[in-house]
Amino acid sequence: MLPPAPQGATRSLTVTLDSVHLGWRRRGSHRVVDGLLSLIDRGGLQPEQPLPPERELARRFEVGRRHVRAALTALIDGGIVEIGPDGDPVVASTATDPSLAALVRTRRLLSA
Repeated sequence: MLPPAPQGATRSLTVTLDSVHLGWRRRGSHRVVDGLLSLIDRGGLQPEQPLPPERELARRFEVGRRHVRAALTALIDGGIVEIGPDGDPVVASTATDPSLAALVRTRRLLSA
């Protein structure tokens, strides 16, 4: 169900579809980020270990591959994931640093 339109506003099908689409995309990439951070936190992914392929991540988190790519970009920008020598994403060697882990957990709490 859509939220009510502001007083005096009219709804546009384009705006409504864009809003729903953008909200879903944001949640999809966040699901991937949260899932990968949890795997790293629990030791399911070790530093310098390659991440599973895009298709597998998309299937695991039930999102499209573009959401996986957006999540990987955010994790690379945040220093959690880096590009390995073969060009594939790997867990950064600093990803298990306790201060970084605390920062990531705090940020996840604030964005929830």
